[in-house]
Amino acid sequence: MRARFVKRHLGTTNPTHHASPPPLPRNHHLHQRLISAGLENNILVWNISSGEPLRRFYGHDDAIYRVAFINNASGIISCSMDKTVKTWYLTPQPPAPPEKPLVVHKTQCTMLLTWRSPPAFNETITAFRIQWRVGIRQEFGNDITTPGRDFKRTITGLVPGTPYQFRVCAVNRMGVGKWSEPSPQFITEIDVPQPVDRPDVHEVNAHSIGIAWSAPTATVEGSSITRFVIQLAGHGIHFEDGVQQVITWQEARGYHQQFMKRKKAQLDQMAAGGGELMAGDNESILFLKKQARQKRQEMLLRKEKERKEKEKQRELRELMDNPMSPEAIKARAKAKRKEQRRKEREMEQAEAEARGDIVPQGGDSQSGAVEKKDAKAGNMVNLYYLYEGLEPGYEYRLRVAAISGVGQGDWSPTTWSTMTQPTRPVRPNAPEVDMDSVTKTSMMVRWLTPHENGSAVIKFLLKSCHDGHVSKFNHNYTSIRFEDLEPGKSYSFQVQAGNVMGVSEWSKKSTAVKTLTSISERPGRPRIFSSGITWIILHVDRPFDNGARITGFRVQRREISMYHKASWGHEVLVEVPPMRRISSAEDLMLEPPF
Repeated sequence: MRARFVKRHLGTTNPTHHASPPPLPRNHHLHQRLISAGLENNILVWNISSGEPLRRFYGHDDAIYRVAFINNASGIISCSMDKTVKTWYLTPQPPAPPEKPLVVHKTQCTMLLTWRSPPAFNETITAFRIQWRVGIRQEFGNDITTPGRDFKRTITGLVPGTPYQFRVCAVNRMGVGKWSEPSPQFITEIDVPQPVDRPDVHEVNAHSIGIAWSAPTATVEGSSITRFVIQLAGHGIHFEDGVQQVITWQEARGYHQQFMKRKKAQLDQMAAGGGELMAGDNESILFLKKQARQKRQEMLLRKEKERKEKEKQRELRELMDNPMSPEAIKARAKAKRKEQRRKEREMEQAEAEARGDIVPQGGDSQSGAVEKKDAKAGNMVNLYYLYEGLEPGYEYRLRVAAISGVGQGDWSPTTWSTMTQPTRPVRPNAPEVDMDSVTKTSMMVRWLTPHENGSAVIKFLLKSCHDGHVSKFNHNYTSIRFEDLEPGKSYSFQVQAGNVMGVSEWSKKSTAVKTLTSISERPGRPRIFSSGITWIILHVDRPFDNGARITGFRVQRREISMYHKASWGHEVLVEVPPMRRISSAEDLMLEPPF
């Protein structure tokens, strides 16, 4: 049936091909409908009873000169002066497959994908689903969703120099349409390598920090990474200073293999009941804790499963014995409710898919960002480096940049600030004696606090080298005055520093310093050892020499009688030979003549 409507149709036009007007009411049948075409390129479906338009179709670029119902009024066919014939569907169904999507812009790790809206068969497209793959042999995956009003999407997280294919399907109220044909292969741009992810810190020792990171292997010629630059900051060093190490790809792989061997050996040793974890190896600690947690959870779940299984068997036996019991009726009602909830969930999921609320697999449904580990799955390589030559007890940060044949890429995010392990203090310098403080019996000894190596110095040990006596002082003391020393004797000292990690080595001996000397003390009273008619032998105790060797004695005598007492005189010098040693316990024998 065909009709012409002479009156000019008013209303807005939409240049969109195969538009999707609102659906017809279900109570309108073929004998109640009339179609007309006007000069404004529109097709109208009229209600004969009310004389009002039911539907408006637009999509031709020029006047329509013929229109008719087809397929028992389930569709309309129209011809236009624009030399096109269009078919309009009145029965809702899932969208048709879109045309092949195209990439209109690409960078190293992103591509801007565009497509055209397919026929929606009298329903509004609520969403588009996009899938992509690497090359042409892998399966499509990385499912992401975009709203039905958008016809482009930026795909992120791609690998430089890698070929990708894309496909698109549309979703409306009636369901998900078929996938489009795969797009041609598009290769991301080849440039300097992309920044690697933030390196993980391992093996924190007193003088070294280990870092691990991942980098992709080459996918096309010219994109392979050949070297890595590891840059250091901390302890007064800035990244701008350019303190760095350069290693090759093969060296980084070798370091990672060595690290894994060390880690496995220590984990095996711990599992056997001995040994300690690598210092600062948080990943190992978490791994062991996770294993222990999993074992406990598995044991509890296994026990709970066994308990529930026994309870279920018991209830089943009771229900079989008495099918009309209240428990049996309650169990059947519970099973019925469970089945009903399952069906409701399935219906809700189907409705959500029809609205376009599709949960992506491997991507973010809002941003379209796909995780890098998914984008690079299968070609990421684990690498490692142990940065040595660090100072104990200081915070350091590290970052990594990859180098290919094109050049050096951007730096990775820096590691979190990591402090090297403290250790015992370094060996102190030799202590010094304050020369202005030296007397016959005392002297002042001073020393300097050495580098503490990350842990504060809490004590000093000072050793007197002449007798080996060790004195202990807290960290507030850096000098001490020694009393009760012997005059004229040489003294030297050594010092040690200690912190919570231990004590340092003994310092070198200080320069030997002598106490001052003076004249000897007054001798004691001489004693007559032997005598003759004209001679006397005297003994005298050796006096304290005050640090200077006694070289001789002066002896005076005087005559004493009952009538006369003479003055002291007749002085005699008795020399002590240089090789002779006189102890305080020996007597000095003085022989004549006097």
